[in-house]
Amino acid sequence: METVVLVFQDSTVTLGRIAELLAHLGAVASEENLVSVSISGSRGYLVSVSDPEAEGLFDEWPTTLCPVSPVAAFSLDYRDPDIVLGIVESLTGRFEVLVDTNYGTVVPGGALAIDMLRGQDSPPTPPAGR
Repeated sequence: METVVLVFQDSTVTLGRIAELLAHLGAVASEENLVSVSISGSRGYLVSVSDPEAEGLFDEWPTTLCPVSPVAAFSLDYRDPDIVLGIVESLTGRFEVLVDTNYGTVVPGGALAIDMLRGQDSPPTPPAGR
């Protein structure tokens, strides 16, 4: 599994609210501490990051992108990068979202691209038309 972190400037964002906003994408199951999303056979799992600052979430972020507290942060585990794009696109329509790809990139949700979600060992995306 790979992991990205989604950070919202709006500290009132909850897993329940995220589940509501993602329901149109496919199968969404919400438990107290977990939201699972299934789209076309791909799954993603969201959990809250209880204290992003204490966990050092912003320690390696560019200072220009470090959010002003308080924030809401969620860890998203996935295997297929396409599910991350679908989730982030749905959420950026409602909220300002920053995405930490865990590959040295922090971007606003609207700027997220699939190649940012691939590890060093992943094959590059082939050019269109091939």
